[in-house]
Amino acid sequence: MLASPELIREAAQPMRLRSLLPRLRKVPLYRASLARVDLSLHELPVITKREMRQGFPQNFLTTNRSLDDFVAEHVVELEHTSGTSEDRLPVILVAGGGTSRRSVRCD
Repeated sequence: MLASPELIREAAQPMRLRSLLPRLRKVPLYRASLARVDLSLHELPVITKREMRQGFPQNFLTTNRSLDDFVAEHVVELEHTSGTSEDRLPVILVAGGGTSRRSVRCD
């Protein structure tokens, strides 16, 4: 069987996620739930939209800086989901990322 780019990316996900765990454990939103997780990916907790909204944006920031500071410095942009299934959800994205923007870490 030939390895497609999709299969290669999928196979790399567990290794990439393991490398991100130390950084994610510093994010208030994930801190408590990831403290109980070893490196077994099937034990990763599900984060609900309600949990993401609660304490936003500080629950995503690992520093004492505010989201407004990051927005003013053009590091991030604040967007919202459409809210078609429930209340709109705020999302922090890399500033100026165009159509391929992605969520960003703020530390």
